Amino acid sequence: TVKVNIKDGKITAIDPIAGKVLGLLSIAELPKRLVLDFSDTTFIDSSGIGAMVFLYKRIEKKGQKLSLLNVSGQPHKLMSLLRVDKTIPFIE
Repeated sequence: TVKVNIKDGKITAIDPIAGKVLGLLSIAELPKRLVLDFSDTTFIDSSGIGAMVFLYKRIEKKGQKLSLLNVSGQPHKLMSLLRVDKTIPFIE
């Protein structure tokens, strides 16, 4: 399992460098289950949601799974409004 901690309480626009890294990421080298930890995240915007959906689509094509851990507050409200929670599983 790879654990990604999102720090500083905010996910705003995706840095172009991070986008390039995400584009180069070899999905085949990731573990079968990837969990993104939102414990310290207080804000997410459409760029952050878009990056997660992009990653989710690439991972699912390869038969791998993505889950979101400890989503609460504004991120939870926005993801529920956009129905992200109906596609990508939330875990407590």
